[in-house]
Amino acid sequence: MSGNETDRAVVLVDGMNLFNNAKRAYGYPYPNYDVVKLANAICGKIGCQLAETRFYTGVPAQRSEPDRHHFWFAKSQAMRQAGVIVYTRTVRQTSPPQEKGIDLRIGLDALALAFRRACDALAIVSTDQDFTELNRYVREVANEQGRKIRLISAYPVGNQKVRGINGMEQLPIARKTYDSCIDPTDYRPRRKRRN
Repeated sequence: MSGNETDRAVVLVDGMNLFNNAKRAYGYPYPNYDVVKLANAICGKIGCQLAETRFYTGVPAQRSEPDRHHFWFAKSQAMRQAGVIVYTRTVRQTSPPQEKGIDLRIGLDALALAFRRACDALAIVSTDQDFTELNRYVREVANEQGRKIRLISAYPVGNQKVRGINGMEQLPIARKTYDSCIDPTDYRPRRKRRN
């Protein structure tokens, strides 16, 4: 379903899900994406104007993983300076480490954006099936307002079998598109930049 060039889209990026899918699809060893470029590429593919980009991720505590903490601190700062709304939570130190509250925050923001009529399309960069329930509630809000809203699941795809969020429009991100959205800045500490 193609959009109208005057339709406004908000892109919500599940940072860890995007990284894990890009790593599986293309082998990248760290989160090397530029979310602003990626959000613009997504909007170009769905035929909408980018209204806002939001980014969500868990960040390890400095005392437990100083290098990853440094990476996310620097990358988050750069995203904020580029106009991205960034939401981070401290990762719980369990085995494996757990990112708590990120999915809930994405879901709440999606509902709030629909309720405020802030967009005509919501593109969630994730394959997390926890967002399947979001379809019903966002569509109910839009129906009560007498309008339609598009829900899109965008995700990197390589040779492996991957499916986006059930019930949403599927938008596989090909390697060529992803590679055009790589951030030229490497936020890792210098000693970690061999890969």
